[in-house]
Amino acid sequence: MKNPVKTLAVIATFIVSVSSASMATETSREVGAPVNGVISTQIEDTSPESVSTAESVQKAENFTLRCEALIEHENYIGLFEVCDRAIENDSTNAMAYVYRGVARYYLGESKVAVLADLNLAVEADPNFSAAYLARAGFFEITNQIELAIADYKSVLALEPDNVEVIGALVNRNTELKNWNDVVEGCSYWIALAPAEPAPYYLRAMAEIELGDTTSALEDLEATSKLLVAQNRNDESNQIKVIIAQLKSGNSSGLG
Repeated sequence: MKNPVKTLAVIATFIVSVSSASMATETSREVGAPVNGVISTQIEDTSPESVSTAESVQKAENFTLRCEALIEHENYIGLFEVCDRAIENDSTNAMAYVYRGVARYYLGESKVAVLADLNLAVEADPNFSAAYLARAGFFEITNQIELAIADYKSVLALEPDNVEVIGALVNRNTELKNWNDVVEGCSYWIALAPAEPAPYYLRAMAEIELGDTTSALEDLEATSKLLVAQNRNDESNQIKVIIAQLKSGNSSGLG
């Protein structure tokens, strides 16, 4: 499974898809649209009282698009300035704190400063799942996996059907060898995405570690069948080798 949190820049683009509901409460000051291919950093001073929910959502989306464009052009100084002005106009703009944290990261500011902005994003809107996701990404980058797991759980409390975050949580628990948590997470993942081979395989690996060979074999058989259905026959054959080893009583090196 693709890891959604390899870098803060990836987070910055990923948060759009995970937070559409929260965006209605976000920025009501729009960053100016590109003019002749130049990204404007002017922020429209619009009173939040006069902005409808639909307009607020649109302005939040526009703000995100401008920030992404600045990131694409590696204009982190411009990104910082845009977000700084947005925060001056609205200190509750959680998304602006997230993107300012991204800017600080790529401008080489201290980890303390980056984390401070991500913490402010969470404080500004505790129901904004993207803020937790961004902070989880920071914790991954700084190898604070337990803290990343805690933030992934916060995302899932707000978005219980977010399969990609469930996968990230399972992968982190696998790294930490939290096998019972891996089994639980994979079971949840399978309930949401029963045609996805990865959770069956990861659950099987955890079950092997827990000594539950019977369940592991069942999950490996399911993995193999799903891979065949997806025309991934080479991978299915690799799983069949593991099944044969497990049936022969040789489970060393399978985890």
